[in-house]
Amino acid sequence: MDPEMQKARTAAAPRKRAPRKTAARNAAAPGAALTPEEEAIAAQLAPEPAPMIPAASAPAAPSAPAAGFRIRKRTLRRALRAAGAIVILLALLFAARVFHWGGWGLTQEEADAQQVAAVVRDVSTLMYLPDETPQVAAVVDPSKLAGQPFFANAEAGDEVLAFVHAGTAILYRPSTHRIVNVAPLVIQPNATTSSQ
Repeated sequence: MDPEMQKARTAAAPRKRAPRKTAARNAAAPGAALTPEEEAIAAQLAPEPAPMIPAASAPAAPSAPAAGFRIRKRTLRRALRAAGAIVILLALLFAARVFHWGGWGLTQEEADAQQVAAVVRDVSTLMYLPDETPQVAAVVDPSKLAGQPFFANAEAGDEVLAFVHAGTAILYRPSTHRIVNVAPLVIQPNATTSSQ
């Protein structure tokens, strides 16, 4: 068909009016002609465009997928649990060593010296003591000491501090942090002598 003839035919034919599209359809069909009213509605409904970010300052995309992060997090949790279990086990072994086998690896003499020092420190808060290291003994059975006046008020667990050079004996009760009795210490000379 001749192009001029086609023009004449379209000009003579009644124009069909295109159906009006809603703003949502116009937004879905780009390039379609909109009336000014439709453009105003479309501008209100359309989201604002995101600002352009220069390529140099754009944030980097995550390098690993989210599933990979979960695996690493789970592995970290397992490692922390294992480390915590090891620390608890070591603490229990250390506590067993300290409490069951006699402290920090001290010999019996060192442990006794520490015990004497602790008793002397406690008693020295209650009264002045002589400048010497006392001999310390514990009262185990007070009924065996019933005939001696120094031990009249003695109880099991009391400590006796004997200062030999100063000539003083102190009966101390650690449970109440009290001095029960103080008396002069009399040492009897040995009755047997060797013959020469």
